Amino acid sequence: MEMNRMLGKAFTEDEVRIAMKQMYPLKAPGPDGMPPLFYQHFWLNIGEVVTKTILDFLNNGLSPPNFNETHIVLIPKINEPKRLSEYRPISLCNVVFRITSKVIANRLKKILPSIISDTQSTFVHGRLITDNILVAFKAMHHINQKRSGKKGEMALKLDMSKAYDRVEWVCLEKIMEKLGFEDKWRKLIMQCVTSVSYSIRINGKPRGHIVPTRGIRQGDPLSPYLFLLYAEGLSVLIQKSVENGELEGVFVCRDDSIIFGKASIEECDTLQRILAIYENASGQQLNRVKTSLFFSSNTSREIQEEIKNRFGAQVIRQHEKYLGLPSLVGRNKRNSFNAIKEKLSKKLAGWKEKLLSKAGKEVLIKAVAQAIPTYTMSCFKIPDSLCNELTSMIRNFWWGQKHDERKMAWLSWDKLCAPKEAGGMGFRQIKQFNLTLLAKQGWWLQTMQDSLLYRLFKARYFPHTEFCKLQSVIIPLMHGGVLLAANTWLSKELVGMWAMGILFRSGAINGCQLLPHTRWCLLGNFCMLTHGSVS
Repeated sequence: MEMNRMLGKAFTEDEVRIAMKQMYPLKAPGPDGMPPLFYQHFWLNIGEVVTKTILDFLNNGLSPPNFNETHIVLIPKINEPKRLSEYRPISLCNVVFRITSKVIANRLKKILPSIISDTQSTFVHGRLITDNILVAFKAMHHINQKRSGKKGEMALKLDMSKAYDRVEWVCLEKIMEKLGFEDKWRKLIMQCVTSVSYSIRINGKPRGHIVPTRGIRQGDPLSPYLFLLYAEGLSVLIQKSVENGELEGVFVCRDDSIIFGKASIEECDTLQRILAIYENASGQQLNRVKTSLFFSSNTSREIQEEIKNRFGAQVIRQHEKYLGLPSLVGRNKRNSFNAIKEKLSKKLAGWKEKLLSKAGKEVLIKAVAQAIPTYTMSCFKIPDSLCNELTSMIRNFWWGQKHDERKMAWLSWDKLCAPKEAGGMGFRQIKQFNLTLLAKQGWWLQTMQDSLLYRLFKARYFPHTEFCKLQSVIIPLMHGGVLLAANTWLSKELVGMWAMGILFRSGAINGCQLLPHTRWCLLGNFCMLTHGSVS
């Protein structure tokens, strides 16, 4: 009731202005021909008219002509695409409508943590995408290590074909009704969804006029949140089957649709029935070519073949990636992370052919080269040898070396990594940055104790103590690092981590006392150091 009251309030000028400022300035323009930067720069001149147009739509349902007109452009998914299926359609909406959609999304996302199951981490406030990466990796590691027992286990990775395009509008409205959204809010959402029209942009000019009867758009700020509501139906069906005893020990990571469960014919039939119900009701269609199965070693060949034939999916030794990261890391960790080196090598090879100033090289190193491994390092402890190779490649690029030629390095890399105020260039030390990102995961575990990730790791590794009090229990973190290392880093390096943008207050945090020997330096006003206010 309280949520509906919050959603049903009249929209205000402040909400419109906030949404406008949140738009990425150089997003591709839609039919209006202007990027968000134009509206942000000239808001004092056009803000009143734009705000009135948006509020008339949000509060009164009045929309001007062509308000929801959309241009579609095709972005290739792979190099040298030859089929239409190898392109990804991106919808370019009018910026005024995008601001409108952003206003609605900003209000909707406030209540999502209360209605979306905790197996979904992306696009939900207070959850991190890395949560499900760690949870899924732990489950995959468990299945990979299970070699005994009568019952095998499996991981089923689903791939829904054209998921956004197959959203049935009637089903979307029914799901919102079941979730308890009031009529006024549902009508506003459906007006945004159903009033759309498309034109295909070919050689820069719009062609045709398409009026769809289903689907939501890639590129609409509201679409990801609506799809979360839509996909909640599958989670509810699976949860009901678990409660009814039809499924045993099933867990769903929704971000990339991977289901963990027992490898039995009965559970296979139940999952098939659930998927069939979901497909028929929602219009979603399982892409069986990309759907894959992974079994534990104690699953018999007969069971594997039977389940494989029933799902029509391929059996693999391991899922290559989950949410962009390896789902399993073997003893040879370098093989799992070589893609980082290859990607960096391709980038540097292209840049070396260009005449770049030192300032240009600095920007490329900081904005691109050193950013490539960041996502992986937020979950994995990358081998030191690979860190050294990445550093060597970046260092050679900085000093202008090509291929096997050698040039003089006029300053050590450690000095180049020092802050500019200390005479350096402010480059990152990859090893230390990796530890810092892992420490961030430790800090997340320490502070977000209601998260699914914390509950899983606590039950598995430290049921009788707190994470910050671990001293001798080694906990594998993505097979390459340890949570204990993150905890040690947090304990010993709290003072220095203010430089990473984290503010620590002395005292107890969730029952964890800061070390008594920690020395707090009087470095002046913190907000002056970070160029922003800190509350």
